[in-house]
Amino acid sequence: MPHKIYFRGSEIPVEITYKQAMFDFKNMGLNLLKIFQDEKVIATILTDDETMINLWFYYVQNHCSTLEDAISDLTSEKMQKFRDTFLDAVLGFINPQMRPALKEIITMMKEELASPGEKLRKAYSVSSPEQE
Repeated sequence: MPHKIYFRGSEIPVEITYKQAMFDFKNMGLNLLKIFQDEKVIATILTDDETMINLWFYYVQNHCSTLEDAISDLTSEKMQKFRDTFLDAVLGFINPQMRPALKEIITMMKEELASPGEKLRKAYSVSSPEQE
């Protein structure tokens, strides 16, 4: 199934090849070839807007002149849609036998982000000396 984004009336395919994974995306700090060895890869896709903006520009750069131009009408809703499309492309890229496991990891991470667990609550809570 082809994955696509739309930018100013143009339909742009979102595909991932080994060449892109090894060179282009890795140079952006996203090592898709280590997706199962490094949990930060999925966390980056889910939470790092700067990396996702760079990926957005990577795909739309032939349809605009600058990064600033590429993101001038990018909203949080469009970014989330791109994030989801890119995750779908990642799932299409990896070994088909590993897709169910990766889908489960993505689902668990999204749930954790939607309702932060105890670890996050402790990290961001301020306790008074009496509580310790």
